[in-house]
Amino acid sequence: MLGTFDRLRVASELTRRWSAHRDPDRDSIDEHRRLEEAALARDTDTAADILTRHLTLTMAALAEQETWHRP
Repeated sequence: MLGTFDRLRVASELTRRWSAHRDPDRDSIDEHRRLEEAALARDTDTAADILTRHLTLTMAALAEQETWHRP
């Protein structure tokens, strides 16, 4: 249980730090809302599409941010 808690804490801290550098043109609140709605509606195809797009955009933003911080 402590190991799970520690992993969640680390993931939460990483997410918090990454979100500080988010794209102001991206509406991540809407992305999460749409994902929640699809999940609650048990619309797996829509939820999978939304999640895939969300993670793809997030990975692209993180990769771009990484290139800014390289020496």
